[in-house]
Amino acid sequence: MPVDDNKHLFHGWLLVTLMNNRPVSTVTAGVIAGLLSSFFAISYASLIFTGELAKFVPNAAAFFLQGALIMGLISGLLSSYRGAISTVQDVPAAMFAILSATLVDRMAGNASPEAMFATLVAGLSLSAFSIGLGFWVLGVAKLGDLVWYIPFPVTAAFLSGVGLFLIMGAIQIATGISFSWSNIFSLIEPNALLCWIPAGVIGLICFLLTRRYRHPSVLPAFLVLVIIGFHIWARMIGLPDGGSTFTLANIPSGALWQLPNVNLLAMVDWPLLMDHVGAIGSILVVCHLSMLLNVSGLDMQSEKGIDVNRELKVAGTANLLLSLLGSSSGYNSFSLSSLIRRMQAKSRFTGIIVAVTCALILSYGGVLLQWIPLIAISSILFFMGLNLLSRWLFEPWRRLTTTEFAIVLLIIAAMKFFGTLPAVGIGLMLSIAHFVLTYSRFNILRATASGRDHRSNVERSQADEQQLRQHGDQIYILELEGFIFFGAGNLLTMKVNQRVQDRSKPPPRYILIDLRQVSGIDASAAQTLAQMQARSVSSGYTIVYTHMSPSVADRLSATFGLAYGLPPPLFFEDTDRGLEWCEDQIISENGHAQTPARIADLFGILQNYAGVREDDQLRLASLIKVRHIDAGNIIIEQGQRSEGIYFVVSGYVSVVLSCNNGRMQRLRRGGPGSIYGEMSYFTQTTTSASLIADVPTTLNLLTKEALERIEREAPLLATAIHKHVAKVLSQRLATATSQLQYL
Repeated sequence: MPVDDNKHLFHGWLLVTLMNNRPVSTVTAGVIAGLLSSFFAISYASLIFTGELAKFVPNAAAFFLQGALIMGLISGLLSSYRGAISTVQDVPAAMFAILSATLVDRMAGNASPEAMFATLVAGLSLSAFSIGLGFWVLGVAKLGDLVWYIPFPVTAAFLSGVGLFLIMGAIQIATGISFSWSNIFSLIEPNALLCWIPAGVIGLICFLLTRRYRHPSVLPAFLVLVIIGFHIWARMIGLPDGGSTFTLANIPSGALWQLPNVNLLAMVDWPLLMDHVGAIGSILVVCHLSMLLNVSGLDMQSEKGIDVNRELKVAGTANLLLSLLGSSSGYNSFSLSSLIRRMQAKSRFTGIIVAVTCALILSYGGVLLQWIPLIAISSILFFMGLNLLSRWLFEPWRRLTTTEFAIVLLIIAAMKFFGTLPAVGIGLMLSIAHFVLTYSRFNILRATASGRDHRSNVERSQADEQQLRQHGDQIYILELEGFIFFGAGNLLTMKVNQRVQDRSKPPPRYILIDLRQVSGIDASAAQTLAQMQARSVSSGYTIVYTHMSPSVADRLSATFGLAYGLPPPLFFEDTDRGLEWCEDQIISENGHAQTPARIADLFGILQNYAGVREDDQLRLASLIKVRHIDAGNIIIEQGQRSEGIYFVVSGYVSVVLSCNNGRMQRLRRGGPGSIYGEMSYFTQTTTSASLIADVPTTLNLLTKEALERIEREAPLLATAIHKHVAKVLSQRLATATSQLQYL
């Protein structure tokens, strides 16, 4: 395609983009955001290069302005959020300012200002490179949400600490005195107070105005008034050279474009930078967190949502380019992007306008930058610091517990006294300790019950029921919930010991532990359970586990075998089957062993009701159908109508519910004498569960036609049948009602 055609296509794209996106508001918003982005960049350069390095602010300002240009251009073209504005940011600048103070102190007296400048620029490049690479890798690996696992007190502490360091940097710029304990009295001398108090007041007024009035023009208009007001004041009191001593007069009036001089590489103190690689890594962590907080704020304003991992890759690419320019790092700006949204200028072209504005300032704005007073830079840093403190220290104060807020303050103090990297470790340790102590107080026992009150869904004979009512207290049931770790494991042991030592009840023979609501178990808790398992033999009870997940089963089996040489834990797939096993043991131990082969006589049961005669036996035998079912075969299928009422003569059957997730849930189990299908028969509806033979089973089937004939020919026998069905249903209802106390 000819070059002229490409030019026409590009011009056409620009025209369509502008016409579809409110061209006046797009250009206006882009220019305002570009001016603010440029002002912020210059402020960050002044924050980092202070004291004897202040003479290098023009060079650093050029690097930072070029960084703002790159950030605005790349985010405007590639961001998943139209109207997103990225620029060099306050958090990495403030955190690097902390590091730069340490580097300068280490080099003081042993290196020239030029060598210090070269080392700081190399540190900025290294920081931007690590942040860019970290962002890009996290975005490609789709791990953008990983940072949300950092505890909130740690997040609040670091961003509050950044706010404090911005304010301390503002005081240093205003007074020329480094903020340290040794200089604290110098900072409260009258001359020093006259320098930084006005800047603090202006920053506070700006903070209050922007919170009171959300119009996008408030901040830029206020900065313009501050600059104009300073120069009017300087001329009114007759400051020399119109107050140029208190401005950025050392910025050249021509073009500001420049790249770091490669000759500076020979002056860099590389071993010193390598000693502080950990601190640079901590900047990456905090920047990742700060960026995602900004992106999440924008996501709430977006109609289509924001792709976090794409934003990480975009910011990563931009920061990798920034590392070649010696600029501080950057990423999405929530405040500037919100300004664009409020001005209804959500367009990719807005980011391009921001970049063009930065380019114009780099090309022609030197003479204008010379008019910016230091008090304006100090006040904007005060403003940014107050914003961070308000959002991350003062506002969370009411929703944090006293302990959590104390952790925030301790981490901030650690950042000041020990540095950022140690503060990361201290913050995580304090947060983990607080979590462990808090969670250890959480009661993992969701419920406890006795085997007398909470029974399995197995229908038993009257003799067996009597045994369970008498000896059911020998079964102790504990339902656990949550994640079980060492503190919670000790709580479980204490609860079992209390039950064993309770003389008001018979000693427990079976401890059933229901793990249905347990999400996991750690190694310490597994060790505690193994110890409890080892003691169970001498204490005379057996531990039974139910609803055990595969991961928990593997951990307990390994712990039992490796630590104590114990056999694997005894567990059942659900509590109903676990309870059934415990009940079978209780019945067997008390001389009433179950006899699965026993046979129930339907007529023998019906004879217990008044009016049933001997000759009714032949009539009943002639009308019922005998069914022999092999083990595992379906007798009544879920969703189908029952042929009639089934009476179990021998064997065992289970009522099984097929759940939506494919799981089969046993609802009831019965043997000789149990009846099934009566609900579907009497209501003339389909069955809600299936009836399956557990073992070879024989059943008597009383069909609808057979029962209607009995009602006509032998009404007293029919009455006995109805009474027996009502009795069974009443017993089931009573059992179900008692189970509700356990749920």
